[in-house]
Amino acid sequence: YFEEAAALAPESEAAQLLLSRAKEAAGEEEEARAAQERAVELAPGNANLRLRLAELALKAGDEEAAVGQYRTLVETFPEVPRYRALLGKALLLAGNGEAAEEQFGEATDLSPLSEEVYADVGTALRDAGRLPAAAARYERAVDLQPKNPLYNLELGRIYSTLSTAGGRDEEYFEKAEQALVRAASQQSASGSSD
Repeated sequence: YFEEAAALAPESEAAQLLLSRAKEAAGEEEEARAAQERAVELAPGNANLRLRLAELALKAGDEEAAVGQYRTLVETFPEVPRYRALLGKALLLAGNGEAAEEQFGEATDLSPLSEEVYADVGTALRDAGRLPAAAARYERAVDLQPKNPLYNLELGRIYSTLSTAGGRDEEYFEKAEQALVRAASQQSASGSSD
């Protein structure tokens, strides 16, 4: 049905997006990416379409294509820290740690008191396997918003992984326990299913 809809409306980015999602759900990754590329061609200024294309590229192991999509977002929207954090993650995965750190620094410089920016950078570092650096960013996010259960939970998870990464590390184990107890004792954010 989505293929038929895309054929009936070949100039509709929405039809291409729906086709891309259907193809991805069916396990047809290349076709999903091709439909998403077409959607981006039809609406090059749509950040959400470009973000999804970058995610599909990362999923396929094409870090360079993801870097290109995130670079376009950063160039188009230079004041959005999240795009810089995502570009940093793609750069790390592509093996360019120096450029990644530059993007992470610029993201936090844009909004140095935003716990969300530190969490975004922490998530990017975690996804790239840089756990000590991810923990440092989440520590800052928790410093800025200590009652956020999600930040405490993620920090606890990272500490937990670090506590067993090179054998048992009691310091990280204790930090993990403290962060997870804090997360469990806090109320969920209103309106959040988390």
